Amino acid sequence: MPHMHRRIALPLTLAVAWVLAACQADQGASVAPSDAPSPSAEATPEPTASSEPSVVPSPDDSQEPIESAWTEAGTFSGSGLTMIVDVSVWDGGFVAIGQRWPEANMATGVPTPLVWTSTDGREWTESEPPWTPSLQPRGILRLSAGGVIVIGVDGADAAAWTSTDGATWTDVALPFGVEANSGLNVVSGPVGHVVTTAEGIWYSAEGTAWELTHAVPEGVGLQQPVAGDEGFVVPATQLTGEGAPIVFASGDGIEWVQATPAAYLSSIAPFRGDWLATGFTDDPPAISLLRSTNGLEWTVGMNVDDLLPADGPHAGPGMETEINQVTLAGGSGVLAMTMGWNHCCAQPAMGVRVFTSADGTTWAEAGLADGAFVTAAATDGEVAVLAGYVARGASAVFWVTDR
Repeated sequence: MPHMHRRIALPLTLAVAWVLAACQADQGASVAPSDAPSPSAEATPEPTASSEPSVVPSPDDSQEPIESAWTEAGTFSGSGLTMIVDVSVWDGGFVAIGQRWPEANMATGVPTPLVWTSTDGREWTESEPPWTPSLQPRGILRLSAGGVIVIGVDGADAAAWTSTDGATWTDVALPFGVEANSGLNVVSGPVGHVVTTAEGIWYSAEGTAWELTHAVPEGVGLQQPVAGDEGFVVPATQLTGEGAPIVFASGDGIEWVQATPAAYLSSIAPFRGDWLATGFTDDPPAISLLRSTNGLEWTVGMNVDDLLPADGPHAGPGMETEINQVTLAGGSGVLAMTMGWNHCCAQPAMGVRVFTSADGTTWAEAGLADGAFVTAAATDGEVAVLAGYVARGASAVFWVTDR
């Protein structure tokens, strides 16, 4: 695969939530990089996105592990659901985006977009940005020149707004759209920025000029992309036939290599030069932690059920278990794993357990509020912030600890 350049790590912001289907995954052999198809450059316009972006300085992964307790730094609620989608470090401290629904059901009513800002991660302020009211924010791009770009879905269109202070926002033109019933996912990292749509994988070095660097074949569903200091990983699923798992990896956002991982990779996070994932394995049927050094070849590690007491709750595939989804959020020395349960796509998952880790191997309960679910994490090197919700979205919450 393309060389995965080592660069200064950027605090990764992920907003990952998924519902496991009650089907079992077929394990597949990893595809050697030389056997993978080359990027579909002939299907794209002339490149306009530089492959040498400016690197945003970020905290050092080699810092000592986080040992102090997590405390609530801000709680926000309304008449219905309040959800944090993404959180990021920027020049002004921290910035987060999300939505508030008028009722406790994401299928009812039109949500209001929200922005939260904090200078130190310990005190947060909520505001309603002057975006299109129907905009559903999907992710934050942190710009090396300062400020951020928020990308979201507005009906059948993709929309973006940029700001340097969280108060004044300017709309930004995008070259891609959103097809009916298709996803749009966003990630930002030290190598640049990636957006996935039904067309394929889009890359931008600075968040201004965008290039379709890999067109995916019909029947492939792209999931949430992940950025690390060595590039990008995008999990996917073959939607036809038996639904085989797929993963794409790139060291520069331009050239992509495809492989067949050993499990469905439902949630991925970069950590200390490697990649960690939760996945649905079938021998035995379980939700497992996996690890990879290149994003293509994955080794199955522990069953997450091993972290739980013998008398439950228990994690596993299908709706008969008490925990049927496990998500990862983090990077740059902070990593959170949330175990949840869900049966309804119109409601957020119920948080069951939240664990944190300093090395991706040893995990300890974070001691958050009952029903907590972490959707994103970030650190500025002095403090680490977890963002999420409690009680199935009754309140959005930020937690903070010393770094």
